Amino acid sequence: MSATLYILETQGQAKDGIGLQASAVDISLIINKQAIVSSSSSVPSSKFNQMTHLIRLWADGDGYIEFGPNPTATTSSIPIAAKTAEYFAVSLPDGIKVAFLSAA
Repeated sequence: MSATLYILETQGQAKDGIGLQASAVDISLIINKQAIVSSSSSVPSSKFNQMTHLIRLWADGDGYIEFGPNPTATTSSIPIAAKTAEYFAVSLPDGIKVAFLSAA
């Protein structure tokens, strides 16, 4: 069974850098959207925009994520629960991607 990871890249950042919440995203600062589908293997995103400072991840199924210039998500990677938004600050976006592996 496949699952999709939806990626929202923004220029927005929480002022204190901690406790990022949905209210931390300014919709006028959205710069890119991606969706990647995984069934039984890790699938990488495209590189993040160089102006990205915050990403929001939301998956329609349980899975695992991994970050890096050439990431491969495995069952030892960061777990992500279905239908739950996760936020990550991006300090050095140049060449960074996220990979997704469906847990189904």
